[in-house]
Amino acid sequence: MRRRLIKYFPLPSAVAIAMIVALVGILYFPGLSGDYVFDDIGNIFANSRLHILSLSELWGAASSGDAGPMGRPVSLATFAINYFFSGLAPLPFKVTNLAIHLLNVIAVWQIARLLAPRIAQVSGISNEKFISQGPLLVAMLWGVHPLNLTSVLYIVQRMTSLSTMFGLIAVIFYLRIRLAVGDNVEKRPWYLQTIDLCMMLLALILSALSKESGLLFLPLILWLEYVFFNFEKNGTPIIWLRLRLKSWIVLSLIVGLVVFSFCYLPHAISDQAYSARDFTLKERLLTECRVLWYYLRLFIYPSVSELALYHDDFEISSSLLAPFSTIVSIASLVMVSGLLFLLRKRIQVFWFAWGWFLISHSMESTIFPLELVHEHRNYFSTLGLLMCVPVLIYTMEARIKTLFVATVAALAVLFCFVTWERSMQWSNLVDQALLEAANKPNSERSNYQLGRIYLKLYENSADAKFLAMAERQFHKTLETYRPANGAFFALIHIAYQKKLQPSETLVKELISRLTILPYQNSNVAFVDAFIKCQLSSECAMPDEKAMEIIAAGLENPTAGKTSRVELYKIAAQYLINRTGDFKKGIDLLYEAVSEKDGSPIRIMLAQARRLSGDSIDAAKEIEIAERLDVHGSYAKLIQREKNLLNSSDIDSSIKAQRD
Repeated sequence: MRRRLIKYFPLPSAVAIAMIVALVGILYFPGLSGDYVFDDIGNIFANSRLHILSLSELWGAASSGDAGPMGRPVSLATFAINYFFSGLAPLPFKVTNLAIHLLNVIAVWQIARLLAPRIAQVSGISNEKFISQGPLLVAMLWGVHPLNLTSVLYIVQRMTSLSTMFGLIAVIFYLRIRLAVGDNVEKRPWYLQTIDLCMMLLALILSALSKESGLLFLPLILWLEYVFFNFEKNGTPIIWLRLRLKSWIVLSLIVGLVVFSFCYLPHAISDQAYSARDFTLKERLLTECRVLWYYLRLFIYPSVSELALYHDDFEISSSLLAPFSTIVSIASLVMVSGLLFLLRKRIQVFWFAWGWFLISHSMESTIFPLELVHEHRNYFSTLGLLMCVPVLIYTMEARIKTLFVATVAALAVLFCFVTWERSMQWSNLVDQALLEAANKPNSERSNYQLGRIYLKLYENSADAKFLAMAERQFHKTLETYRPANGAFFALIHIAYQKKLQPSETLVKELISRLTILPYQNSNVAFVDAFIKCQLSSECAMPDEKAMEIIAAGLENPTAGKTSRVELYKIAAQYLINRTGDFKKGIDLLYEAVSEKDGSPIRIMLAQARRLSGDSIDAAKEIEIAERLDVHGSYAKLIQREKNLLNSSDIDSSIKAQRD
């Protein structure tokens, strides 16, 4: 065991990687004291399904996800475990994220170390220092790079870093298998290779179940094989069942592409898939060509003023010439790809790096109707690019090598400085909001977040100056690039804070936008918060007008089933609690059932039935809810409703006996 550890962690390199890990930890340390931001609130802080009280509830929490088609159960399970041991304090969540990132730094080092001899061979490098020092340089640059910060300090993006961790582990096991059957390497026993193969497959599955982008590690492994090993053993093509392995892979890719094209592609590019977005499929594809170059620019020269949580101010390409940089970006992508393909034998590492980068972005930067720009999408895409740095150092002529090394050293210092600076910003929610809004003045989300911070400061201090600052900030939000509806709701709330009625023009414009513009998922959260304000009597809009705000989304043809279900539930809750009209409320809940049945809506129906005195139908709804809850995600709520129903029946029985 000791010899095996020394083999994979030789003492000098182990000391060096420990120092690198310590450096990365120090850079991120200030940001650990930060708070929840953006999607953290809905996905973790307010997600009661993750708030488990015993580990027996872990499976239900892991199965409660709806963020992606696979549910991301592994990531959700880790969030639930965090909550079980430390509650909702953000610090332990962030510490866990940092631990995952530090493990990834070690994994990156191991991958670079395993690949180093092959890279040295294809690049004509004979210097032994390349094999020992090159991987350390790659790991250090990757670990401290500021593009990775949101995957660490933005809690919910553990989904990205955790998926990457398992993906990198899969790559390590693949390289162990591949190198064991390659040139000039002592062959390992078949059973150890079988274990490695099983571990690789398990890691790939865990990666995909952490986040769908983990599926990309399979094509990335195939890309590694194609570029550096060419599906050969000792120069001879690998044969399996009388057919070359390369041919099997090509056939598998063709079959996979055909299945994808027929089963998923029609939905992915349909108008319905993009109905809640303010861009079309064509606009997305055109814009992402520019986004890829934007990522590369941030990778080479990250700037504190450009790196941000929100990039919703990125201009959408409406055509090849609008903006003109669209056609330039497309032409550049084609030219670079073509040139590297032609030179792939001479500059193999650069061909590998470019392919790794493009494959890593093939899911989140192509046809899928996701948001346009996020920094965390670069978390593992830059690994291949960084592999080129030590190659350049050890292949350059002596006269320019010194200058290049000095440049790399300067960039490393810059990476550390920017990561430290951003980590400091993330340590304080107010400072972070101020800087984000200052750096991204045309970002709707940055400005809206700052307005919310001012509003929170007012609620905590009752100082009227913060209310005025919030109002100004929300008006500024309405002037940003493609503003959403959050600022409209916030200004309505502020009017009631000032004991005034909101402007009729403001309310009318909001209802119009909710009816006509693409109905984004965030609108449901805004409507829900507004209705809660109404029910608490903090807001005092006439019921008819409040119901118009809810109905606007139901009339919007772009509202998806999930949004419509939530709006029906909100409308039912409002009618029942505000007017006591159980009949209309229950009718609305059945409208929701017709859209999309599920345990949550059945639990609400049971509650409404129980409160209206109909215990028999309430019990039926609970039975349906329990049957639909196949993973036990709503077991606590169902049991609670059962207890309340039984308590209600007992009270009714006692009352009947007394009568």
